[in-house]
Amino acid sequence: MSQKPSVESDLKNRRPFLRLSKYLPDDFLETAERWMVLVNGYGISKVSQQPETREEWLAFFAHCHDGWKQAQTEIATFLTDALTRQAEARENKNKQHRLKNKEAKTQARVRVEQVRLEIAVARRMLDVILWTIFAGEHSTLRRLIVDGGEHNLSKENIAVAMAEVDHYNKKPQVIALSTDMLSLVHVGDLILSNSEEGRIEFIELKSGAKNTEIADTAEFAVQSECELFESLATAKYNETDKKHY
Repeated sequence: MSQKPSVESDLKNRRPFLRLSKYLPDDFLETAERWMVLVNGYGISKVSQQPETREEWLAFFAHCHDGWKQAQTEIATFLTDALTRQAEARENKNKQHRLKNKEAKTQARVRVEQVRLEIAVARRMLDVILWTIFAGEHSTLRRLIVDGGEHNLSKENIAVAMAEVDHYNKKPQVIALSTDMLSLVHVGDLILSNSEEGRIEFIELKSGAKNTEIADTAEFAVQSECELFESLATAKYNETDKKHY
């Protein structure tokens, strides 16, 4: 009969949590600390006492949103640059592999991993905002992750999303987040939270003539509530277009 391993032997075979800071450059760590203040403490720093009235709470939410919006704008710029650096680092690693330069390949691999960590930390900063919006409600947050879902983090998608984000975020009580920059969400392209109205929305962004046509048709069908219009307007759609609609 075999014995269970002792606690000592079990611990020997486990890796401790890594201190990521030792793998990241100092300038990035300083930037990450500023982001943390913006997402965690900015709103609190703007109020002198616990809000009590609705007006005080709305003013507090507006301050929080200001910090979140600034953090997201900075992180969007950072991620856009980091994705370029990541592509260059991967290309260099492949190049050194072809050249069979062992030392240079090792350095290139370290660089790839460093940029990957920077991107992961930046996205986690935005996850803090997401958790705050949903008050850490696990049952809700789990619904935002779809089996087989994948993130479309790219410079192009960041640019498109941030143009819309900036449009929505002009209102103090509204915070819109690009889901592609989050590490948890597979639903929608934007999450929009309106503190004044107590409403959270998921928004899909579409481009191109076909997408625009279907979106306009769907919007009019909803507003008009005319079943006849819907059946006539979608009669020309193929099966793919109907699913899209």
